[in-house]
Amino acid sequence: MIVQANSKDSTLKILNLGLVDDIFSFEKEFILHSKKDTSLYHGPEFNTLDQNLQLNFYDFFDSLGINNNIAQLLEALVIEKNNSLINNWMENLKRI
Repeated sequence: MIVQANSKDSTLKILNLGLVDDIFSFEKEFILHSKKDTSLYHGPEFNTLDQNLQLNFYDFFDSLGINNNIAQLLEALVIEKNNSLINNWMENLKRI
């Protein structure tokens, strides 16, 4: 299962769910090499699913530890990484 999700204001939001036969091949071709496969069906948009089904998916992911707590952690890590990249960039500018 492939899950496309994002986090805003420490809230996990699932955007899309999809199934692939071989996750490692998918990762190699489409994630690492940024290829686009228009023949790959990514499933319906999550917000178009029945409300109860959406809640069941959120419960399922919560049982795996994928929830708002992890969303909050990921947001903090992204901000920290971004700040680090900006600081490194500014240090490199000073050397020019």
